[in-house]
Amino acid sequence: MDNNGKIISIIIQLVVILLVFIISGPFFRKKAKEVQSLHKKYLIHMIRLILIIMFVSNIVQIFNPNTGIKTLLLRGSALIVAIVGFAAQPAIVDLICGLLISINKPFEIGDRIVLENGTAGVVENITLRHVVLVGMDSMHTVVPNSKLNAMKLTNMTLSSGNRSVHMRFNVGYGTDVEQAMKVIGRAIRESDWTIPGKPGKGGAE
Repeated sequence: MDNNGKIISIIIQLVVILLVFIISGPFFRKKAKEVQSLHKKYLIHMIRLILIIMFVSNIVQIFNPNTGIKTLLLRGSALIVAIVGFAAQPAIVDLICGLLISINKPFEIGDRIVLENGTAGVVENITLRHVVLVGMDSMHTVVPNSKLNAMKLTNMTLSSGNRSVHMRFNVGYGTDVEQAMKVIGRAIRESDWTIPGKPGKGGAE
């Protein structure tokens, strides 16, 4: 094949790769919005990252046929040291922690969680680098996967059983405490959220 033929072949391959990349972008973004599973959302982002690496590798091979992904990964100790050094960077740490979160699933999309630093919200999305929480004020909080994976968190949605709540009621001076307890007890018993239990003080159940 002459030089003109090689140039035309390279251009065609580049156009095909770029078209596939451009078309696949909106597809993956749409799928990431549609799915409501933490594991599937993260998997979609991971597949997209792998495709990007494959596209870059193909472009490198077009301009230098002797250089492939295997050749790049086997170029001696200098490259291995560089890879290890890069793996210590925050982006890679977030990616790995995101994978751990996806596998262990301490929460799901739509769960309300509270972190040990007081940050609370409903899990809206997970990416390769962070988790997006939506607070009661509709504000979005972006928490890096590495930070979230290292924190203790409380999943307010995870429990499938009954949950007891300790409530305190303030009354004014001079209030008939016994009567107030009866009123509160009656309100609790009549609430749709109350599950019948043992009688308590003031007739509350």
